[in-house]
Amino acid sequence: MSLFPTRLPVIAILASVSLAAAGFAWEISRFGTTSAATRARLEDDVRRRFAERTRQVEWLAQQVAARSSAVAEAAASRDPSARLFTTLSDLANLAPYGPASLSATVYVVAGPGMYRVLAWSDGPAEDVPAERLSGSQQLFIAQGPRGPRLVSVKPIEREGRRIGVAAAEAVLSPPTRVGLGDYRFDTSFGPVLISQWYGGGSEPAAGDDRFLVSGPDGPLLEVQFSSAELADQRRAFRRRELAVAALPLVLALLLSSAPLLDRRRAARSSREFDRWSAAAAAAMLLGAVILCALATWVGAPLALTEGILGLAAVALAYLFPVSWWWRRDRRLFPRQAPARFAAEQILGGVGVGGALLAASWIAATRMPETALNRWHSSLFPIEGTSLLTISGIRLTELAIGWTAAALLAWLAARWRL
Repeated sequence: MSLFPTRLPVIAILASVSLAAAGFAWEISRFGTTSAATRARLEDDVRRRFAERTRQVEWLAQQVAARSSAVAEAAASRDPSARLFTTLSDLANLAPYGPASLSATVYVVAGPGMYRVLAWSDGPAEDVPAERLSGSQQLFIAQGPRGPRLVSVKPIEREGRRIGVAAAEAVLSPPTRVGLGDYRFDTSFGPVLISQWYGGGSEPAAGDDRFLVSGPDGPLLEVQFSSAELADQRRAFRRRELAVAALPLVLALLLSSAPLLDRRRAARSSREFDRWSAAAAAAMLLGAVILCALATWVGAPLALTEGILGLAAVALAYLFPVSWWWRRDRRLFPRQAPARFAAEQILGGVGVGGALLAASWIAATRMPETALNRWHSSLFPIEGTSLLTISGIRLTELAIGWTAAALLAWLAARWRL
């Protein structure tokens, strides 16, 4: 049984309602039902990520501190072997709980209250203050040129005597300072601002756009976020879910051109043929316009709109000039209608010239040099935005070329010279 004209709209509506319901459920799961629930989810995400980094550095410091024999042997030697360096690098690469930029450093006692670096691993390590090394096991935040670092120090003991200190650290934020003492920290809700908590100030109250993240010994970080940005993210998420829910309806609109093309194929006169062609073109154009509007609404790259318009241009070229050439009406003789012959040839030349000018203008103004440069070599990484941009422009140029060629072929087939 044919899906047209009743079953397809019903299927499209049911699919759209199902997608909208699924999107709404996903939104509630991600953002909660209120702005307070969204803030709570953001706090949970930040604390979870910080706890993961904490487990990483504490595990690494504990593993290094457990290698007291290797540390004592290297400290007693004038030229420490590469074995301890390799051990530290291997431990940093084997840290559990997910990948992170970790490093490990071994400090040994160089005098009363003084320490020197004995060995280190690859990674973003910086000197740890001597007062931190002289204390007991600690977890703290340290500032540096690479951004705030989470540092864990553990004493290295052998036979009941401290022989050194193991320090493990991870960079919490990329080295991009947003303000005085503020750095970015990436979350699943977008970046937030983090700064070291020194105490002495007022602690955040309920409902503030900031909160504290604590370690074993008290608060370590102050996190600031924007409730307005969280609301914007929720609205953007909702726009995307509604756009996805509208896709089955747009697809049904585009597929509705199929029965119109069937009727066009059965048309007996040119006027009827053109009427069904125009109806199919209207359905395709409306679908393309809606898709472009949805892409703009959700903030999709301009390349997606260019790709949609390129496909629409190819469809219109097929519906009109190419189809007119295939139809092959009765041929005319120039001597029977010389004025009409001259007018059609002139108009055809103008049309072909306009098509060539349009193709030249598109190549000169719409082809981004940055996107084109990515495709000069056969050994390139596939980059989606550039591929969509070039594909949309090439499809438009293809449609223009089809139109010009079909127009010339139609004029040649229409008149018998």
